[in-house]
Amino acid sequence: MKQRRQRKIVYALVCAVACMLPGFAFAHPGHAGGGFWEGWSHPFSGLDHVVGMVSMGIWASLASSLRQRAAVLACFLAGMLGGGVIGILGAAPAWVESTLMASVLATGTLLLWAKPCSILVRMLAAAGFAAWHGLAHGLEIPDTAAPLRYVAGFMLATCLLLCLGALMGQWVRRSTGRTRWAGAGVLGLALVALGS
Repeated sequence: MKQRRQRKIVYALVCAVACMLPGFAFAHPGHAGGGFWEGWSHPFSGLDHVVGMVSMGIWASLASSLRQRAAVLACFLAGMLGGGVIGILGAAPAWVESTLMASVLATGTLLLWAKPCSILVRMLAAAGFAAWHGLAHGLEIPDTAAPLRYVAGFMLATCLLLCLGALMGQWVRRSTGRTRWAGAGVLGLALVALGS
């Protein structure tokens, strides 16, 4: 009964996210304006961002305790915020997008590998990977944006995607086979994003 309820929640979240992704296949279109809603929509505008955040939520859910899972997700959010601020200030290298995609491929590989690792490694990887996503968000902020509202929007959207991944992770973490399938799926979607 509990499993069926969890599955329904995951399906509902997936449907909700899908409804918000009219331009899902097109990575990073421009955003008019630059308030809360533009910040909210930005993480959904590129397959690389969506897959990166959902897969990190899945990977965080593989940590051994609820406290450790929360710590990994908190590190991801902190890295995202830090990277976003640096990006808004314009202090980012030209190869941000390549590194962002590398972080998605790395997360997929970690899921495919399906080996336990220390909480410190999980936290550092989450913060490091998130920083590149944050840099991309910050660099792409419109010139007319209200930075605080824009950042609040993309952080909230990030939380939603991480929570979706963490919910999916509750099902994935029950077997190594499921974890490996999730990793293969992430790598496949990352390759689709690379080709788009």
